[in-house]
Amino acid sequence: MFRCTECNTEYEVKPDFCECGNDEFIEVDGSPAPQTEVYQEAAPSSIFEQNSLQPQAEYREEVEEEQFNFDPSFVKKKKITITLVGASVLISLALFFLVGNNTTVKVDDSAQKQAALEARKAQLAKTIPEVDSFWDDTPAFKSGGSGSTVPLLNRNLKNLNGTMKQYMYTIGKTFSKNWDTRGISGTGICRVEFIINRDGSLAKSNIVNKSENQSLNDSVNMAISQVHKFDAPPSDYHGERIQLAFEVSKDGKFKMYYP
Repeated sequence: MFRCTECNTEYEVKPDFCECGNDEFIEVDGSPAPQTEVYQEAAPSSIFEQNSLQPQAEYREEVEEEQFNFDPSFVKKKKITITLVGASVLISLALFFLVGNNTTVKVDDSAQKQAALEARKAQLAKTIPEVDSFWDDTPAFKSGGSGSTVPLLNRNLKNLNGTMKQYMYTIGKTFSKNWDTRGISGTGICRVEFIINRDGSLAKSNIVNKSENQSLNDSVNMAISQVHKFDAPPSDYHGERIQLAFEVSKDGKFKMYYP
């Protein structure tokens, strides 16, 4: 048997805490615990007697005893409450920093893109020559000594056979691969004209419709300078002029087509 040292309550198995909140016990042989004399005052006959006869010190002592009653479940509830509050604070701080970091990254990313665009424009300005100095504006499309112009292949695109249509597609695809649009701003159309030699090399090139957008003209200039030779043209091609248009539309899309 185990007896509480405070209220003398006995237990067959030693508990962690007594009902009174005490956690100290003494082991006994099972004999009944000594009875303590309980003194109970007679109830006062009126509210006046209660207020005048009951000592104030005894009232304070009863309150203090109630405050020091130990309840293990209260400690557990308090720990759970503290844990939940702490978790809520940590989650709030994490969300605050995550949102703040995302906003900062977006601002920095936009600034970096703008800086990269300006650097690209500066690079193009240094490395790309002026269009007027590159293009050969001399009358290149004259036949023999007759003075008549060479036919324009674009006027007969609908009547081309399958082999010629495939060849024209290959020409456009080659220019498209070499057209760097990253430094272009604004809109416009730049149209060029050229002929192809029998070995596939460009014979002459000329701007027939220069855009007011200089960045577009510069990009077309760079694209043409990167293309040196195509496959030999089919036998159905007889040295006709070919026109190719480079366009930046109002919706910001880049187009290349045979006008």
